[in-house]
Amino acid sequence: MDQRIIKYFSGELNQNERIQLLRDIDGNNELKEEFASCRNIQGLVSLIAQPHDKEEGKLSYQDFMVQKQSKSSGRPFMCYFKYVAAILLLISGSWIAAYFYYHTLWTDGISYNTIQVPAGQYASLTLSDGTEVWMNARSSLTYPSLFKGKERRIELTGEAYFKVTENKERPFVVSTSTLHVKVLGTTFNVKNNKGSSATDVSLLNGSVEVTLTRNPSKPIRLQPMQNLNYDNKKIKITHLQDENDFLWKQGILFFDELPLSEIAKRIEWHYDTKIIIENPKIGQQIYSGKFRQQDGPHEILRIIRKSNYFRYEKDDVNNVFVIK
Repeated sequence: MDQRIIKYFSGELNQNERIQLLRDIDGNNELKEEFASCRNIQGLVSLIAQPHDKEEGKLSYQDFMVQKQSKSSGRPFMCYFKYVAAILLLISGSWIAAYFYYHTLWTDGISYNTIQVPAGQYASLTLSDGTEVWMNARSSLTYPSLFKGKERRIELTGEAYFKVTENKERPFVVSTSTLHVKVLGTTFNVKNNKGSSATDVSLLNGSVEVTLTRNPSKPIRLQPMQNLNYDNKKIKITHLQDENDFLWKQGILFFDELPLSEIAKRIEWHYDTKIIIENPKIGQQIYSGKFRQQDGPHEILRIIRKSNYFRYEKDDVNNVFVIK
């Protein structure tokens, strides 16, 4: 195995070395297969819930790849399940990899990976072109192991934050059920939660073109720190005040002067639970704060209760919190 592939996924190559490797891969089928195989393994290693897990996972991944290079390997598809089994045994920590739904399909010689992040979790990964992706809870991402053709297209359901590697010859396209976001190289967030009619595109820097699925002939170009909301066939563009809404990619839930009723809705969605507020006046109480996603709904409500003065009970059987 080419040593550069191992160093690529371990983050040991500089920008020029990464670009040269990707160029070499584009013209070498053997390198493509090796890269795709390692890409699948790295996708699982990237699904980390806590910083100390990430370090342990990275070290285990490096050890595994050193062992792997000394053994003969067949086609990536045939060895895929063997690699996954090995890497799951190597990784230790408080997160459970089985919670993440991850599978690979092969179409026209290209492998397409799908990652689904469950409630209360988040994940990060690096695509084959160097683009960094952070996925929020209850989100799904489908992407090719290697990008081919004139564009780099992926499919998203849920919410994800992207830091796209620039490539003027191959624009990066994020497709959702309602719209497509086309970029050359930039940082932005797309939110298209399942069950919600609204889609939000938030641009942090660079530029993006948003095209509606039902009206592809009229692209909309956003400027830095703008948010596009598309709901019920209506488009609304507003200015982003700050980046606190995207702290979820660091494992943080942020509430900024929100009524408890709205906070309850966000907790419900994020952790796939149910919160009932029996007294409407309690639901009107305002709260601001930051929480780690790993704290869970019970701990978040316990802390909020200290300043908002309410009682709550949990029905463990039905996974329901009742605020009184």
